[in-house]
Amino acid sequence: MIEWAFNIVLSFLLAAVFVVGWILNNKLKQLRSDQKNIILLLDSVTTAAADARRSLEQLQDAMSNAEGVILPRLEQAEKIADELSIMIESADNIANRLEKSATTSLHKSKKMEEPFQSRLIQAAQNSANSHYRHGENDEGRGSDLDIEETVQNITTKSGGDSLTERLRMLSNLR
Repeated sequence: MIEWAFNIVLSFLLAAVFVVGWILNNKLKQLRSDQKNIILLLDSVTTAAADARRSLEQLQDAMSNAEGVILPRLEQAEKIADELSIMIESADNIANRLEKSATTSLHKSKKMEEPFQSRLIQAAQNSANSHYRHGENDEGRGSDLDIEETVQNITTKSGGDSLTERLRMLSNLR
């Protein structure tokens, strides 16, 4: 009976070794499969690194070629920008001078118009008074009161009325 017990224990131990061997074999198969995948992954990483290195070299070449093209264009653009800046400043100065000149001319023309208008009004008054004194009042050309009102209207008119309009008013005094 001891022999039987010993054979039963030995069979259980043999079965346990068989199960452990089978599990170990499956794990070794999986490890070999993973090893192949790792080798394939390392090959693809090596290929990608070589492609990246070639791409970097090509990019460096392209940058050095572009530098030869871009730098002269950049320098030309900077020169044009400087010239445009000078032109704009010059145009601004000219515009300021033209504005000052126009303002000065406007003031001068108003100053020149005022003495002319006052001499014209004085001449109209003298002419109207002369006609009135020579008896032309009987022909219905205007009385002393009409002359004064018209002259007053002409002198108080705003600068917006044209000189021609003022001359017509003066000619109606006759």
